Amino acid sequence: MGAPHDAMLARLLREVRAGRAIGRIPPLPGPIHVTLRDRGRACATFWQPDGQIGTALAAAVKLAGREGADTLQVDLGGAPERVAPTDFRSAFPNAARGIVGLGVALDGTTTWFAPSQMIATNRSFLRLVDLELARRGIDAGTFAARGGHFLRLPARQVLIRLAPEVEATTLVRGGRLVRPEACTPSMIQDMIEGMAGWMRANLRADGRMTYK
Repeated sequence: MGAPHDAMLARLLREVRAGRAIGRIPPLPGPIHVTLRDRGRACATFWQPDGQIGTALAAAVKLAGREGADTLQVDLGGAPERVAPTDFRSAFPNAARGIVGLGVALDGTTTWFAPSQMIATNRSFLRLVDLELARRGIDAGTFAARGGHFLRLPARQVLIRLAPEVEATTLVRGGRLVRPEACTPSMIQDMIEGMAGWMRANLRADGRMTYK
């Protein structure tokens, strides 16, 4: 079974929030990543390694009540694909950043990085590997010699608004897919004003821009 579509995901979350049983849902083939946000600020994050959607939603609802979150950002994992260290660059091109997730597996443990995390932190696949190997205290040669490998995680990103009503929207690289026919003159004007406002707010007196 694939990941639930947006309307079904919203319905499941409403059922969980109401305290009603949602029945058994087949797990996804890959792990689930959830970030809880309050007015855009990340306030909690967790992984559901076994792909159990019901368990992930129940945990998210509990955390949302405690943290005051108004939005969930969810990465629904597909079947992970094993990648040898020698194939890393071809399996994880920069064009795939924000589309697929990355798993770094060694000695029976896997550290996951979701597509939404890569967008939020603006980190490349290679940078994430460097940080993970440094955390483990090993270099790339040792990682390969000990049988380390990578996992390419296809994932669907979904933004779930919790208020005023529960609403789920599939994202593409962290943003909504806007069809050409939806681009009205007023929308384009709003976009121009928003971008110009951001640039004015981030432009320093010496001409430099705040990037991160």
